[in-house]
Parts: sequence; structure tokens; C-alpha cells
Amino acid sequence: GEDGRMGICTDLQSVSGSDTLYKLYVGGGIKARDIKVKSNLWADYVFDNNYKLMPLTVLEDFIKINKHLPGIPSANEIENNDGFEVGAMQQKLLEKIEEQSLYIINLQKQIDELKKLVNENK
Repeated sequence: GEDGRMGICTDLQSVSGSDTLYKLYVGGGIKARDIKVKSNLWADYVFDNNYKLMPLTVLEDFIKINKHLPGIPSANEIENNDGFEVGAMQQKLLEKIEEQSLYIINLQKQIDELKKLVNENK
């Protein structure tokens, strides 16, 4: 198009709203061998000493009430926003993976401490 946008199997005239921010529109699926997403967002901050991991009881309550993980959009939010940004979602998913790793490490430490207490009381 004249404004630098390009469409494949779609009519650019039908593109409106926030979708006009994009440069490529495809009216069907996309198959590729590889996709590289350039992003300034990454979740290494989870491993900073000052990162506050949500207590598991608070996490459990959040999940029971909201039916999704904190910081992850709900199915309704994804639907209402007409999808999600892949780069931002990758960052959020990595954040959750890193948080889960910290929870597992903390649980293992608790297990080890309990084993030690059991062995001391034998």
C-alpha cells in the first residue's frame, strides 16, 4: 500500500483500529521454518535478589478467583484484544517459568530441611 502496509490474501481497506499499526496482514495462516522476534522485554529480573515472589497461598487464591495466572491475560482479554503480541507473551511465559523454578528450588530446600529434621529425630 501507499502507507507501507502490505496484505496477503486480505483487503487492506478492511483493516482498522489498532490493527493499522502493523505493516503486514495475512488473511490466513502463516507457516515458516523460523521466526525471530526482536524484543527488549526479557524476564531475567525474576532472578534479582530484590524480586518479590508471590507467596504460594496468594497465588492459589488468585488462580481460584481469576482462573488464570497473574500477569497472564485471561482468555476473555485475549479475545477482546483480538489476539496477543507474541514477543510480550514470550516474556510473560518466561517470567512464569523462572518463577516456577524459584518455587521448586524453595520447595526442595524445605524438603531437605524436613528430611534433616526427620533423620535427627530417629
